[in-house]
Amino acid sequence: MKTKADFKKKEKGLGGNRRIIIKIITVALSVLALLITFNYMNRVADRTQRTVGVVRVKSNLKTNGIITYELINKDNVELYNLIEKEYDKANMILWENVDNIYGKYAAHFIRRATILYKDQLIDERPASYIPLEELPEGEELLTFPYNSSEAGGNILRPGDRVRIRISYEAERRIEADEENPNSRTSTVKYLQTDTIFDSIIITDMLNSNNNSIYTVYQEAMRLDEKQRQEMMKSSDFLSAVKPKALLLAATKEDVQNYAKYEAMSGTILITILRREEGTIDWGIMPFMIENEVGTWTDEGK
Repeated sequence: MKTKADFKKKEKGLGGNRRIIIKIITVALSVLALLITFNYMNRVADRTQRTVGVVRVKSNLKTNGIITYELINKDNVELYNLIEKEYDKANMILWENVDNIYGKYAAHFIRRATILYKDQLIDERPASYIPLEELPEGEELLTFPYNSSEAGGNILRPGDRVRIRISYEAERRIEADEENPNSRTSTVKYLQTDTIFDSIIITDMLNSNNNSIYTVYQEAMRLDEKQRQEMMKSSDFLSAVKPKALLLAATKEDVQNYAKYEAMSGTILITILRREEGTIDWGIMPFMIENEVGTWTDEGK
């Protein structure tokens, strides 16, 4: 028969075994945690060392980068080995897929030595001359001579509305008085003023070389800020944006009315109407104003 002392000895043995099992489990869990941590650190270290080949704008371009609407080709992009951790699969372009972007266009200016993103590219270049593309149906572009010193100076902008009059020498016939035998039919000359266009919108302007001023500003907008500032301060640019003619959005009736007065050697008077919100400028207005302020500053020096 087992005594009380025998039971106590048995309980003491069971307690020792339980403690040993707990210690083994604790050590096993600690080792597992260390292995998981070690494996994770290895993967992180591996990702910081591994690279992915992506498309980048060439770092040795002669210009500061790819200008707006420039064609993407092998001459302006290069392979760049990017740390895998920094690779953005959704937006970056793998170098192995570079052939897929040749023939696309830059949606905006992209600096050299920068990684190319998918949303920076467009499939087609926008219309080369938006004023003509967006001309309302039923209207025509009419070229009208313009002397800035006599008509608003540098105030006029694309989208402004003007009223154009012509003053010319006209004749009025005076019939003979039948009751006066000495009276004869004669003509009297007087100054006549007619309105050619009561209200017509300026779509664009032409410079002395008959080039579109809108196009000149668009070319400036394709450059980065530094290049644009340098270009806009040059004498060639200032000369290129000085208007010598207006391009007017005219209806068929406007053109017919203008044709009636075109041959007259009269004096043209152009007045500027109230500038309204929403007038067209195709994004060039800020740069035109910026350029104008720059010319004032230069003149004041």
